[in-house]
Amino acid sequence: MRKIASSKAKKMLIIIFIFSSVLVAAWQLGAGDYFMARLIFAPDREDLGEQRQEEIRKDRDEEITRHEGEGRYSSEQIPPLDYTVTVVAEELEIPWEILPLPDGRLLVTERPGRVTIVGG
Repeated sequence: MRKIASSKAKKMLIIIFIFSSVLVAAWQLGAGDYFMARLIFAPDREDLGEQRQEEIRKDRDEEITRHEGEGRYSSEQIPPLDYTVTVVAEELEIPWEILPLPDGRLLVTERPGRVTIVGG
């Protein structure tokens, strides 16, 4: 009887070890983040049924219609913006934040940790 109990306990320990190893491997590979992002926070609309997709479209259209008189626009109603792009610095390695200084120069932080002053 004692031998059978220890055999069952060994099998149970092996199963627990394998299961926990699989969980740790999945965690290390980012599976938890992937499933949280895909299933909880941003599910694909294609995964929803056609009826649910239609409900989402209808709700969105009602929201746009409800706010038309409040100065809000749908994406088709937004007027084109007039702007120009000017290059003020080159060869920066991943500019992270740009802070204007009082004298007109720019303080630029780069992701590797460097701080650069641009202009002058």
